[in-house]
Amino acid sequence: MNIYFIEWNANYEKLMIANLSKLGIKEKNNVMKHFTKNNIKLKKLGISNKLFVKIHHFLKLREIKHDDLIICNGFSVLGCLDLIKSIDCKKVLIIRDTIIHLEKGMKENKKWLLPKDDFINTVRNQFDIIYSFDPDDCKKFNLTFLNQFLPYTNKNISDILKDTNSLE
Repeated sequence: MNIYFIEWNANYEKLMIANLSKLGIKEKNNVMKHFTKNNIKLKKLGISNKLFVKIHHFLKLREIKHDDLIICNGFSVLGCLDLIKSIDCKKVLIIRDTIIHLEKGMKENKKWLLPKDDFINTVRNQFDIIYSFDPDDCKKFNLTFLNQFLPYTNKNISDILKDTNSLE
């Protein structure tokens, strides 16, 4: 079984994945490149996106197998949800923001969620398990609670402290 982090692009996320890569963890970035905007255009025009999704799946995700695990984050998942749906494997979603904050960003900023839609109902059936760091959201939306963790090693923290001290 391989484990893939899909579209985890923030610097601290990349650092976490780099630390986990020693354990065989892999990252898949650029999944949304040339996909999200064109997929949205097809949907708005009422044109089937099946062939478009199949092509992108083949180009970007074909090495993911049935017994693999993909881990997506709440912030980017809607941009590639149709691709995520096309993958036959185990799927986990980790939501770091509160659902209210995430929905607002998806509706107002990214425009990946229609005003009448809600985030959880849009993604729930696509994932085997959804984790959240917010205990209230877990209760309200029947999610699995995940304790906060620091994605850094002791060496990473030492390097950050050295960089910070050198600025003084």
